[in-house]
Amino acid sequence: MRTTGSVQIKAYWLLVIPVLVVSAGWFGFISSYNNKLENAIRYEQELKVLFQRKQRVFANRDAYELQIAEIKHQLGLLDIRLPVRFDRERIVTELTEHAKKAGLILVSPTFGKEVPWEFYSELQFSLGLVGPFESLYSYLYHNFYNSNRGVRLSKIHLRPTGKGNELRLKISGKHYRFIEEGSQ
Repeated sequence: MRTTGSVQIKAYWLLVIPVLVVSAGWFGFISSYNNKLENAIRYEQELKVLFQRKQRVFANRDAYELQIAEIKHQLGLLDIRLPVRFDRERIVTELTEHAKKAGLILVSPTFGKEVPWEFYSELQFSLGLVGPFESLYSYLYHNFYNSNRGVRLSKIHLRPTGKGNELRLKISGKHYRFIEEGSQ
C-alpha cells in the first residue's frame, strides 16, 4: 500500500521537473534567440532610418539637378572665367611678377592637394608678401578681389616686420577651376 507522502513527492517531482526543463530551455536556448531578436529589431530600425534618408534624397533629386543646372548656367554668365586646368608654375610666375611691379617680395608660395567636386575643382594655396601697406592693399585688390581669377581668400594675417613701415602678409585661400565633361 502506498502512502500519501510518496504520492505527494511524485506530484512534487512531476511539477518541478517540467519547470526545471522549461527554465533550462529558456536560459539555455531561447534567451540567446531573444538577444538575436533584439539585435535584429535594432538593425531593422537603423535600416528604416537609412531608407527614409535615402528616399528623401531621391525624392529631391530632380530639384537638385535643376539647381546644379542653374548654378552651371549662372557660372557661365559670370565675368569670371575659371580655368580648365591648374598651371601652378604660371600662377606663381604671375603672382611673382605682380608682386615685383607693386614693390613687394613674394615669400614661399605653396599649393595643397587639388580636391575635385561635381563640376569644379579646388586647389588650396598660401603665400606670403612683404612690403608697405599701400602696396599690399593694391596687390590684393588687383590680383584677388578685382580680378577674373576664380579665387577665394580664407585667411589673411598682417603683422609688422619691425623694419620701418614694412608689413608681412600671409594669405591662404583656394583657386577654382571647371572640370571638363568626361575628364578629371
